[in-house]
Amino acid sequence: MPVLATLQQEFADEKFSVVAVCLGCSAEEAREGLDKANAEDVLVLLDGNTEMMLSYCVNSTPTTYLIDRDGVIQLSSVGYGSGTEAHLRSEIEQLLEE
Repeated sequence: MPVLATLQQEFADEKFSVVAVCLGCSAEEAREGLDKANAEDVLVLLDGNTEMMLSYCVNSTPTTYLIDRDGVIQLSSVGYGSGTEAHLRSEIEQLLEE
């Protein structure tokens, strides 16, 4: 989550938004998680009954999607590793150029 918060801040002037989805948690739990991760600027949607998870075919977390201005999923990435931040930054920059 800290990486997503960093990307949100970095690209905020570019009309880029990070939206996180909290699966099966309460608003209080989501807020606590954001505070713990220093990611207070990230918008969080609550998916208490996992409808969104099923709609997007999420099988594991974290799953990251980059969605373009037309609402089309351009990237789907599962998991997190040492190269994830650089990869996401590169993909975001590409999408913003289009």
